[in-house]
Amino acid sequence: VVYGRGWSPGTTVTVSMAGRTSPYPMTVDRAGAFHYVVNQGNEFFPGRLPTGTHTVVVTAPGGLTEEISFRVDG
Repeated sequence: VVYGRGWSPGTTVTVSMAGRTSPYPMTVDRAGAFHYVVNQGNEFFPGRLPTGTHTVVVTAPGGLTEEISFRVDG
């Protein structure tokens, strides 16, 4: 799960990973936070996430971008 905080409330953010953008944009809540379950709908990979390091990129209008990497061990 990707958690974000410190974003402008009401902003719509998108999540990208592996060269794909999720079809499920999120609206940041009144506290400036959001959470996103990576690949829950198989939007990035069919089935389980492959072993290796993955980078998630969150983007808001105006070009504000944050990224974080995580590792999946087999």
